[in-house]
Amino acid sequence: MRALAVISFLLVMLAPVFSSGAEAPATDQWKYLGANEKGERFFYDSESVIHVSQDLLQVWIKELSNEPERRLVEINCSFKIIRDRQVISEGKPKVPRRPVKLPSEWQAIEKDPITQELHKVLCR
Repeated sequence: MRALAVISFLLVMLAPVFSSGAEAPATDQWKYLGANEKGERFFYDSESVIHVSQDLLQVWIKELSNEPERRLVEINCSFKIIRDRQVISEGKPKVPRRPVKLPSEWQAIEKDPITQELHKVLCR
């Protein structure tokens, strides 16, 4: 009987620990980057920035468009290049717009105003 009381007490005390993950607020901090000529808006998660090395970082980008997606991108600040590490579609399941081979090839940042802004903000 006493063992049952101890177990019940422990379960009551530990319940908040196990349930806190479901109720915890998201730590995402999406900050506006800009919009392109199609009206698609782009944000980056300032809380997800990881400095892999002195010149290399990773960050999540969110694209709000007809086919919204999140992308984990890797930026080489010195060479001003960027590539996708992971792409997650947040819209309805559809046929991919482009073939997905991850990580993608490195692309020059100068070709896109959105990635230029991201470079300016993160690579100081």
